[in-house]
Amino acid sequence: FLSKSWGSITAAPFLSISSGRFHFEVEVCKAEGVVAVGFEANGFRTTHPDLGHQPRGPVLDAIGNSMFSWAIMSKSGQSHHCTRSDYFGMTGWLQVGTVLGVAVDLEQGCMLATACPTSISSVSDWHTVFKTGLSPSSEIGSALFPVISGVLGAEVKYNFGNDPASRPMLHSPPSDDYKPISAALFLNGGQVCFSPY
Repeated sequence: FLSKSWGSITAAPFLSISSGRFHFEVEVCKAEGVVAVGFEANGFRTTHPDLGHQPRGPVLDAIGNSMFSWAIMSKSGQSHHCTRSDYFGMTGWLQVGTVLGVAVDLEQGCMLATACPTSISSVSDWHTVFKTGLSPSSEIGSALFPVISGVLGAEVKYNFGNDPASRPMLHSPPSDDYKPISAALFLNGGQVCFSPY
């Protein structure tokens, strides 16, 4: 994310989820600028004065600025949805080597997060980011997807849990019924190979 404008990378449409409990991780490689991590609905769009409305893929706005996305902000440690921000008790995670864990429970509509350096391996302390509201609907779309936004030099790499042998996830899930979000590929019958960046 080298530009002065927000950019977003989404896993749509390959990792679409409409029910269940899933988690993924984002490791900070370069702690500059601002990063937002979370989920978007398939109604997510972004507006740019020159390009108009853009579909999923490389987009030009940060997540959390509309009803179609939910984010954890690195700079403030706040949750962000519909341009509303709330503090949930987790700041300072944008540091080199920190791994942010993100989990979603689509049965309860909640999102959780945890963070610690890669050098620490312990039971994860999950914080509730959003208590309710994260669930597909006719208003926002039929599925959710993981998404990462950034600006001003931030560099991160994601781990969707698709290669546990060579790249295990650092955080234990909130409970045993949470699956790595890569499992959505198999639930949806798709096959995709992900780059770690």
